[in-house]
Amino acid sequence: MIEFKNYSGNPDPDVGGETEFFRCNFTQPEPVLDGADYIGTRLFPGDDTPRTFERCNLVNCEVPPGSTMTKCNTTIRRSLVVSTTDEIEVDGFSIPVNNYVDIIYGRQTGPGVYEYYPVPVELPNDTVVE
Repeated sequence: MIEFKNYSGNPDPDVGGETEFFRCNFTQPEPVLDGADYIGTRLFPGDDTPRTFERCNLVNCEVPPGSTMTKCNTTIRRSLVVSTTDEIEVDGFSIPVNNYVDIIYGRQTGPGVYEYYPVPVELPNDTVVE
């Protein structure tokens, strides 16, 4: 069993054949657009070995077929999505300023199975992006 490891941003980490993970972070930066729905990035692509994830961070992830997830964060979300743009004037120049939100679409409830909100949830994000 691998415990407390950070594999975020890497959908195909080298785990030495291990199949059990406890409190590991596999978060992917963005979900994948599949038709009209966002789904998770497939972990361990090309390897259908079932794995066990307990209390892992699986944001924007899709686990291999037959895998089990216990008390994991399986949110499907996008971050820093421009919601509106304001114009401000500085020294006679008009400058656009973007306002951002994070959008939560739903979650993965099982391998390849998703549950979506009827209307995606938008959360304000005060991050400043230059």
